[in-house]
Amino acid sequence: MPMNPPKLKENITTLYSSVKTRSIRGLRELNNVFTQDLMIYQDPLYLDLSLVTIVLAKMIEKPRFWRYKEWKNIIFTIEAILKESINLCDSMDKKGISKNMKKILTMLGRVDKRDMRYVGSMVEEGRIKVGSTLYAQGMSLGNAAFLSGAPKDAILKYSGKTLISDRFGKTISLSERLRGVKPIFRD
Repeated sequence: MPMNPPKLKENITTLYSSVKTRSIRGLRELNNVFTQDLMIYQDPLYLDLSLVTIVLAKMIEKPRFWRYKEWKNIIFTIEAILKESINLCDSMDKKGISKNMKKILTMLGRVDKRDMRYVGSMVEEGRIKVGSTLYAQGMSLGNAAFLSGAPKDAILKYSGKTLISDRFGKTISLSERLRGVKPIFRD
């Protein structure tokens, strides 16, 4: 799928600004944009961007990460990588942008391993959240799992616990579903 360079550049610029100002709300809103783009373009770049926004929002909001001496340096490095990614949008270097997002995720993963408060990593939790959002917005479970890289059972479990599908519209009851398919099976 083709990427939309002006919109991508604008969104990465917003990501850079949100990190620079430590805007958790901005990062969460941007995550919704990147998840929507992932659904539309089905390009792994948007998964990486979505994961970066989810994990950064989570880490920036938790005071315990600010206690690590190297955390400020990591944030400054992430800002520099994002600035470089903005410039890569001008030359439409999608591979370079993706490589930069993977660099950021690797750095965040190292900090996450040091903290050890989650059963899985924050990146894996982010994959499940993205997959659940895609699934709640109408994508099939298989496609949501494939695009997000999260296991199907984890997506279903997360969707059930958080009632994420209720946020994206009305769900259809079993009796309504059966009424819809009944005519197919009649002679």
